[in-house]
Amino acid sequence: MLSLSARQSFILNRVVDTFIETGHPVSSRTVACASPSPVSSATVRHEMGALEETGYLVQAHHSSGRIPTDRGYRHYLDCGVESYEMGEARTRELSARFSGRFKSLDDTVLFAQEFSEVLSKLSEQLGVLLVPDAVSFDLDDRHVQMTAQGLQYLLEKPECQDSATLKPLVRAVEEKETLKRWIRGHAEGDCPRAFVGQEHAFEDLEDYSIVTARFDAGVPGVSGAIAVIGLKRMSYNKVIPIVSGMARLMSTTFQGMYK
Repeated sequence: MLSLSARQSFILNRVVDTFIETGHPVSSRTVACASPSPVSSATVRHEMGALEETGYLVQAHHSSGRIPTDRGYRHYLDCGVESYEMGEARTRELSARFSGRFKSLDDTVLFAQEFSEVLSKLSEQLGVLLVPDAVSFDLDDRHVQMTAQGLQYLLEKPECQDSATLKPLVRAVEEKETLKRWIRGHAEGDCPRAFVGQEHAFEDLEDYSIVTARFDAGVPGVSGAIAVIGLKRMSYNKVIPIVSGMARLMSTTFQGMYK
């Protein structure tokens, strides 16, 4: 990845933040107005042109503003996003909710469904949960349960009004096996990893980002995984800490159920 100047980095990150918020191409004037130090629209426009030439931005239409590319999102994730922790009050509330109701491995199916619903509601994206077989803890993909909830949140996005964008996601969720293998192969610990568009090399999901993490299933060497799947312009500063917090909560609850 090319090194960017401080000004270019600010402009790129501001474009990403604004595009995430509005879903519309971002103009040089919008970025200039947001700059903490005086800068002209012409200067911003010149820098945006340079960022386009190096693959961080793209112009959606002639004479329109710019939107971030996968490379632009990657720079943002590595250098620009400010993540916020899931609040202590919410963490305590969810911990009490799950540990108080689900105390046995017999509750695994119901627990998985409710957990994925909460994950999708908090993130306002598709929430996916992978849980090993509750009896044998078989790690074979065929014995890993996958629960996915929250497709309705994506249906509300303007981009998903186009069936060409939505159909591949629905297909990936319905077919399950490829998605299960991908999530299990890329989730690493309770520290979330974000994959944008073509970064994850999942052809059906090239219009989407995936944020994923592992959790401890209560048995040595056995783990499950959670994932949030959404548009590339998802609110990463919100979704990443939710995935992290929910992975830790999943570990705590599952360990309590196993005991």
